[in-house]
Amino acid sequence: MRLYEEKMRNFTSTELERMQGTQEEGMMDICDLLEHVETDRKDEYGKPVEQWVARSGLACGLDLRSSGEVRNAEADLWDVRLRLPIDTEVSRVDRVVITHRFGALLGEPMLFQVEGEALRGPSGLVLKLKN
Repeated sequence: MRLYEEKMRNFTSTELERMQGTQEEGMMDICDLLEHVETDRKDEYGKPVEQWVARSGLACGLDLRSSGEVRNAEADLWDVRLRLPIDTEVSRVDRVVITHRFGALLGEPMLFQVEGEALRGPSGLVLKLKN
């Protein structure tokens, strides 16, 4: 038996652009990215005041899956992933608010915290979120 290695070729810039365009066209949700901003302000207890600045109306793709963890009436646990365009800047201390789901405005927006660093693929970013 002959073993050999066949090197995969790199994507061309045209292929990457097409993949990224297709990825963005398939994002049917809209979200606001709340970027964490450092401030010098402190509350009455001397703790730093946290502040977020919103980047509104970003195309995104929300993937909600029921968690395999034990669920009870007071905890609604989900494994949440969010697809974002490749050029989106996001930090692990940011938050995400889903405002539209499948093109329809939500009566109550969904707020999530970013969990960890964004995973970068050839066509976009994937974030793990927690509620």
